[in-house]
Amino acid sequence: MRPIQMGACPVVASTWLTAERVTLACRLLERGEQRLDLVARASGLGTAAGLRVALRRRTGLTPTAYRRRFEPGRRAPEPAGPAVSG
Repeated sequence: MRPIQMGACPVVASTWLTAERVTLACRLLERGEQRLDLVARASGLGTAAGLRVALRRRTGLTPTAYRRRFEPGRRAPEPAGPAVSG
């Protein structure tokens, strides 16, 4: 597969497509969609197993852990800032 130009860096189309699918899956999980098989199908990742693999590669989290971290009404964790010595 030939790379396509996306901004300054060439990207393989399948890599870009998988990233877009995982982004959609994340949005569905954040909105509270409960069934992983439905999230997987709606985002184009196929199965719940495919969703788990793709999400873990991209975020380091399982779908359940991602959902817990970003569920509606829950604040996202604050990013760690630089240590301040004083």
